[in-house]
Amino acid sequence: MQTSFSGTNNILKAFVILLLAVVFGYVLAFLENDKVIILSFAALFAIVIAIFIFKKPENGLKTILILSFPLLGFKRYLLQYVDYPVGTIIDYLIVITFIAYFIKHEEKIKLGKNEKGIILVLFLWLLYAILQAFNPDSVGPIAWILATRGAAIYLFLIPILTFF
Repeated sequence: MQTSFSGTNNILKAFVILLLAVVFGYVLAFLENDKVIILSFAALFAIVIAIFIFKKPENGLKTILILSFPLLGFKRYLLQYVDYPVGTIIDYLIVITFIAYFIKHEEKIKLGKNEKGIILVLFLWLLYAILQAFNPDSVGPIAWILATRGAAIYLFLIPILTFF
């Protein structure tokens, strides 16, 4: 019977994880800046999520859907003092998921007739949103990026991830 920690390779992995946890805990014990502590935990969490996505890229879409909702609540109630736009975390997760998918799956992507139609319509919507950047009545490029990210870019990229 083989358990999850049998073999020298898994024992070495467990030892490295334990060593990293001890070093990480020791460093955090002597930090007095709250922002550094929060960002350290966020970096550790990001590494774990990236490993989780690279092992199985399908987990990336699940992670995006699970984390996208509570992130705004964390920003509002728990991370008031960290000046970081948490919406960019979803952007990073989408990019990591695409990279993981293209590294893991080298075969050509085959889309059905329905998927091609959906992607075409979403691409036209994305093109319209991009053309809005050149609108003379536009508020500015930063406002355009923030509005387009949620209304067009996510709407274009997330269905593509579901078709993979």
